[in-house]
Amino acid sequence: MSKGGLASLLTIFTGRYLEGVVDKIALVDGNSFYASCQIAFDPSLQNRPVVVLSNNDGCVVAANAEAKSLNQLLLKKQQGSFGKGGYSSAVPESMMFQPFFKVRSVLEAHNTAVFSSNYELYGDMSKRMHTIIGRFADEQEIYSIDESFLRLKTPLEMDCRLWGKQLKKTVQQEIGVPVAVGIAMNKTLAKLANHLAKMETEFGNVFEIASPNSHEVQVYFKKLSIDKVWGLGKRLSHHLRSQGYDTVAKFQKAPAGEIRKRYGVMVERILRELNGEVCFDLQETPEPKKQIIASRSFGGVVYDLPTLERALISHLSRALEKLRAQQSLCQNVSIFIRNNRFSPNEPFMNRQKSLVLVEPTDNLMFLSKLVRKILASLYQEQIAWHKAGVVLSAIVPRQGYQPDLFLQEKFVKDEEQGALQVSHEQQALMTVVDQLNRRFGRHSLFVASAGSNKHNDWQMLRNSMSPRYTTQWHELPIAYAK
Repeated sequence: MSKGGLASLLTIFTGRYLEGVVDKIALVDGNSFYASCQIAFDPSLQNRPVVVLSNNDGCVVAANAEAKSLNQLLLKKQQGSFGKGGYSSAVPESMMFQPFFKVRSVLEAHNTAVFSSNYELYGDMSKRMHTIIGRFADEQEIYSIDESFLRLKTPLEMDCRLWGKQLKKTVQQEIGVPVAVGIAMNKTLAKLANHLAKMETEFGNVFEIASPNSHEVQVYFKKLSIDKVWGLGKRLSHHLRSQGYDTVAKFQKAPAGEIRKRYGVMVERILRELNGEVCFDLQETPEPKKQIIASRSFGGVVYDLPTLERALISHLSRALEKLRAQQSLCQNVSIFIRNNRFSPNEPFMNRQKSLVLVEPTDNLMFLSKLVRKILASLYQEQIAWHKAGVVLSAIVPRQGYQPDLFLQEKFVKDEEQGALQVSHEQQALMTVVDQLNRRFGRHSLFVASAGSNKHNDWQMLRNSMSPRYTTQWHELPIAYAK
């Protein structure tokens, strides 16, 4: 008997089933989340096509159902194919992740509302949505900006679909965002149930997989492509299809030992979960990131050093906020600057450099000096720089870190630059900066080298951005009485 089968038997005889209570996992996912956030604040957008664009208004990254229904018209205009697309996730048969210029004329002809990405709004709406969802269960794993896993301890006779419909109704009422709910005995099946909840409108966006081998579920699994299984990426799905496992139902019947030998233990666990075992637990506390990247393409090209400095210090500030939020320190700092790889006027240039600190830190004051020092060694005049970014790595937990007792001064070692002294006793200042920015909004308090909002000419283009309704007082909608 497999370990998973033994665990299932032990579960039965250790009391959960005998007490009449079973564990189930629900995945709650915001439908077309970015587009739904826009619609929530503008009722006139109901039943109208809505799309949201990526950085610099480049590609379509979100679309509601009305916009997606235009795919056939768009394909006809594109002679049956959109081509490769702007992202690796793009497929030739869908507008999603395609460059906006390819689909603009048809979208405008059908009165489509087009928005630039409003990350401030989406981030705040995400927090509100996850807070509401969390009220429906004792355990919650926030998986992404629009997805949460919940653990339900339900009586055997409980109708989980009614529970899911109540959750869906509550989220819709409180923040106006529609969600889909998938329920099953583990995370992999819950993810598939969520996909079916969206795919089959007759279920009202709520679907439960009570048994993966039931006739009803097998009908759907025989239709579902293997790439719909959570955890199987594009390349791995391609390999599995080449071995004859092109649908979920076929993959379910694969020999676990052979899958483990060929693809590793993680794929074997996915297979076991498809057959009803529990292999992946909820993570209520997210794992600290091992690398933090902050980067953006510029709204236009940048030639001068001061503008590059402002951009990089802004990216550094954001990266360090994330680092401090997870109670970590970093010991490696890298920066990069690039021109446009598609420019016909100059060869592609990607300049980057890393420095290793003797001791890890999260200090913005020190690292901003370090970043400017690195940039000065990378910068080259008369180059049309298109993108810049900061990478923090060699990340360690703050708690329990033991500094060097014999190191009187903290230094950065660099063969080319020499040593650079780090200032001390600034942790309290960083704490205050974070508290003020959380209370009054990002960039309320910043280092001067990052520049004010009046010097943000390097920022990405967002020509169709909606107001940040929930985070900026001066952008609140105003109601006028007649």
